[in-house]
Amino acid sequence: MFTLITLYSTIIPISLYVSIEMIKFIQCAKFINNDMNMYHDESNTPALARTSNLNEELGQVEYIFSDKTGTLTRNLMEFFKCSIGGEMYGTGITEIEKGGAERAGGKRSATAVHEKGFNFDDARIMRGAWRNEPNHEACMEFFRCLAICHTVLPEGEETQEKITYQAASPDEAALVAAAKNFGFFFYR
Repeated sequence: MFTLITLYSTIIPISLYVSIEMIKFIQCAKFINNDMNMYHDESNTPALARTSNLNEELGQVEYIFSDKTGTLTRNLMEFFKCSIGGEMYGTGITEIEKGGAERAGGKRSATAVHEKGFNFDDARIMRGAWRNEPNHEACMEFFRCLAICHTVLPEGEETQEKITYQAASPDEAALVAAAKNFGFFFYR
């Protein structure tokens, strides 16, 4: 029976395979990309199907397994603090601490930079001051590794203000954003 099925498998025309792929592509382009239930308000991002197999795989999800990184919550990562050569840097604050400080009338530091994925404040290494640190070689190597050891894809203009990063995980995007703010700009 197996031999019979193998021999008859060549009878299926190639045009049928092409037609099925075209139908899958149209389904993804029309239904998934234009689905308002898949629109993300915070980032102003619609769904973007990058494969034609997505519509087949969506119906197969039965269980969702999650770890403690926020897979079922907002799944946001921010660069708060780091340790370089055994020295701790950073005084970033969490969303809860930020809200509490605003209610209490507190002001943010003038040296702090706040952007998506980067909530870091430490005058010792911000704005190129890391060059004056005793472990400046370790700082340079640390920032260089943040800028190049990842799978992030840059999109948009190759300027620090207009570039956006597409990453498989928010962890990687936060690390690349941190490297950019320390002067190690990944753009290509």
